[in-house]
Amino acid sequence: MTKQANLARLGFDTARLPFLARTGFTVALAVIVAWLMGLEHPQWAGMTVWAASLPTRGELLAKAGARLGGTILGALVGVLIVYLSQGQIAWLVVGLTVWVGFCVCTGHLFKSFLTYGSILAGYSASLVALVDTSQHDHILDLGIDRMLTALVGVVLAIGISWYFAQRNTDKVSFTELRSITAGVLRHLSQALGGEEASLAQYRHELLSRLSRLDARLETRGISSAQDHARAKRVRQLVPAIVSVLVWRRRAGDEDAVERMRDALERCATLLETNARFDELDRELEHINLTSETLASLSYLTPKLRELKANLQRVLIDSQSTETVRGSSKLILHRDWVGARQAALRAMTLMVSVGLVWVYTQAEVGGYMLLGTSVMASLFSTFDSPALLMRSVFLGQVAGATGALVCHWLVWPLADGAGGRVLLMVPFILIGVLVLGHRRTATLGFDYNMVLLLLLQPIPGLSDDFAHSLLLSAAVVVAPLIAMVGYRFVYPVNARARIETMRRLILHEVQDMAEKPLDAKTRIVWRQRIYNRMLLLVRWSDLVGDRRFPAAEWGVGVLRLSLVCEQVHALLPYLNLAEQRALKMVLRRIARLEHDPVKVARALKVAARRLHSHPLAALELDLAARAMEENMSLFKPGTPRP
Repeated sequence: MTKQANLARLGFDTARLPFLARTGFTVALAVIVAWLMGLEHPQWAGMTVWAASLPTRGELLAKAGARLGGTILGALVGVLIVYLSQGQIAWLVVGLTVWVGFCVCTGHLFKSFLTYGSILAGYSASLVALVDTSQHDHILDLGIDRMLTALVGVVLAIGISWYFAQRNTDKVSFTELRSITAGVLRHLSQALGGEEASLAQYRHELLSRLSRLDARLETRGISSAQDHARAKRVRQLVPAIVSVLVWRRRAGDEDAVERMRDALERCATLLETNARFDELDRELEHINLTSETLASLSYLTPKLRELKANLQRVLIDSQSTETVRGSSKLILHRDWVGARQAALRAMTLMVSVGLVWVYTQAEVGGYMLLGTSVMASLFSTFDSPALLMRSVFLGQVAGATGALVCHWLVWPLADGAGGRVLLMVPFILIGVLVLGHRRTATLGFDYNMVLLLLLQPIPGLSDDFAHSLLLSAAVVVAPLIAMVGYRFVYPVNARARIETMRRLILHEVQDMAEKPLDAKTRIVWRQRIYNRMLLLVRWSDLVGDRRFPAAEWGVGVLRLSLVCEQVHALLPYLNLAEQRALKMVLRRIARLEHDPVKVARALKVAARRLHSHPLAALELDLAARAMEENMSLFKPGTPRP
């Protein structure tokens, strides 16, 4: 049996172990190099390596850059806050609370590694201001020390990991995109065949795949300008795909419908077989020309044109070797509600712990506030942070225990600071094993970070074991404080995020019913709401609760939004009776959350009275039928996630 098989049998993740071993070696090297440079907190360089290292080049650069930028900004702000507080703990607490709250809020409005950099800037200020509070007379030196250790960690993390990091893993997955688009065309073909009732699960699967693809593109690391532009174009294609999925069949010329179904099937096959673009382009154009001959496809025709244009750009980009330019702006959801709630939660927890520190004036209060600032900010973007706090707490207890053992049982054997630095290496390597074992992997990161935070070889953690134990306890109690916050101060979990997103989408459609939008605003609104719907589907899939079918609910609401657009466009051209009927539709949609039954009723009445525009009347009737078939999704009291 091979060595690798033996490790796997013992429970180790043999696929990750080489990366973790290299990272552990780099951590140890970073601590040694930082000590040789004469930095006061060389262990911070090791913390930076653990935080910045990733197995792929693009993500490695992105996270390392975010780490360095966030650390430098946070260190500068930490120095400024200490200078302005003039040794007053109360003002120090106020300054850090406001800064951390601002960074948490900003982090929720950004995406991917910008989020990490923003939040890191918040608690980096705490790390500078709250570690060694007795040395605030030399706070500028401490801030410079923090920035230099971060620089050492980032340089070594990139320098050593770069050679081994995987290449080309963040390329746009055109194969997956082709497969999803082919599925959408087949979905449309089945809808044209009158198979709407059997399409719900298929549509949900397509939306789930789209949401996962969009998520992967959102979290990509630094890449070439060409690949970045391609990813942006793929994400711009998503609204066009979703707009086709929300279409609902209505009666038409059956011969033309069959011709179009055949063309859709051929086009889907060409996409799946990676056919040349000119063949695909001919079929797409044939689909568009066929749809233009059918009055029943008046809504779908411009959507198919938009799909063809976006797909053409994406597929041409996939075959191009030149950098793509001229990509239009990408409109995405901004989580203003979550940002505000996360900031208030973090500030509430920090003020609460800060008041204890102000009252007791104990040094451990600063460490408690430091741990709280990290826990209340770093995990606020996770789907269910309260559930994570248990493993975080256990990992930090393990790290604090390792630090105490190293400090009081091993370091006494060392000869000077250099010996203490070298004796830290076995404990760092233990962290590799903790991260590499499947049963303890969830504890590993926190073990390593707390171990290094509490092991300061110059001049040492403390000269008193009881004091060391108290400082360690002050750090590891932070996850318990954060758990209380995540459970009781704006409780956050995947279900809460789903409910927030559901309300945002619903209120946006209701607002749209109350006021017309110009063409530019409609485009922005549509891209944003489609992005929100994909987030809703993604979080719903994470929860796995089918009591609230997010995909079908989202499709139903989007269909009502299209009704709002159509009604606003028609109103100036109708007689008074027709206008009254359509205005009633808008008023009912504006109160959709309270009485969806009246929405369906108003749609049916308007469809009967709209004599001057029979195709629009048919659209309203289809919307009414769709509402009636899915009324359980909209009724107040329907089970929520």
